[in-house]
Amino acid sequence: MDEHLLLRCACGWETRGTVDELVVTAREHGRRLHNMEPTRDQVLAMVVDDRTHDERVDAAAGPPTQVRRSSAASRQGRAVRPSAASPRSGTVPRNGGTTMSTLHEPAEAIGRVTHYFGHLSVAAVSLTEPLVIGDRIHIRGHTTDVVETIASMEVDHRRVERAEPGDDVAINVQDHVREHDLVFREP
Repeated sequence: MDEHLLLRCACGWETRGTVDELVVTAREHGRRLHNMEPTRDQVLAMVVDDRTHDERVDAAAGPPTQVRRSSAASRQGRAVRPSAASPRSGTVPRNGGTTMSTLHEPAEAIGRVTHYFGHLSVAAVSLTEPLVIGDRIHIRGHTTDVVETIASMEVDHRRVERAEPGDDVAINVQDHVREHDLVFREP
């Protein structure tokens, strides 16, 4: 299939290319911005019906190019193939929950899981914002969706009541989490 197709993510990011190029590019975009990796079928579900799209990129332009949507008016009238997985984006975590973009933006993250110690049920988290005992956090990743209340945490093997940005903190968690999962503060 040498036909150049248009793919649009729920966040507004667009790219054009062949099916194989779109799969590679969409997976890279998903990992970088949404902390998830869509399957080939999920990528194909995000392909836009190009017959109703105004041509801003020449179909013979070669490798995929990224295009941002310019205004709300230009978005009207564009049909997106429906996805059985999600009406909003076509990428759904394996756990069947909602996509990360419907809950939190990656920029809102207060930390990132750097390691998970399964035998202790402890997550090592590198913080970008302060964290205090009693805070509710949401740990979110490609296959992770965990909400926890911080009961105890350690920095350098010492219990602390408060951790600051830049600290690597150990947090006891109830469920399995994975490296690169994002940590968000819950209201």
